[in-house]
Amino acid sequence: MNKYKLILTAFLLISVLIISSASAFAADVSTGDNGAIYSVYYEPGDVDGNGIVDINDVTVYQLTLIGKLSQTAAFKKNAETYTDQLKNIRDVTSIQMYLAGIYRQLPVTPDGYYAEIFRP
Repeated sequence: MNKYKLILTAFLLISVLIISSASAFAADVSTGDNGAIYSVYYEPGDVDGNGIVDINDVTVYQLTLIGKLSQTAAFKKNAETYTDQLKNIRDVTSIQMYLAGIYRQLPVTPDGYYAEIFRP
């Protein structure tokens, strides 16, 4: 009987550790237009929400700026890449400069240095 108690205790302990460590990496939970629930992780520049910053993010950002696409949760969370607190063409340009290797990290300040800003 003690063997089963030990196994149950170990299982519960491992479960608690997994759940508590998962909360450290928790993302914001959003609801899509169709009612689906999904997570959005903070990654400056990843406005399409696929987990990587690439040229597709530039296109999505530009289309969102001109009103061809609606603002998604990923856009709202990750669009601030140029620290002027506005969502505009400067953010798109900073993503392009990041992809070209001119900027090492996003978001950037007007002088081109990495800025530690709080999550939106």
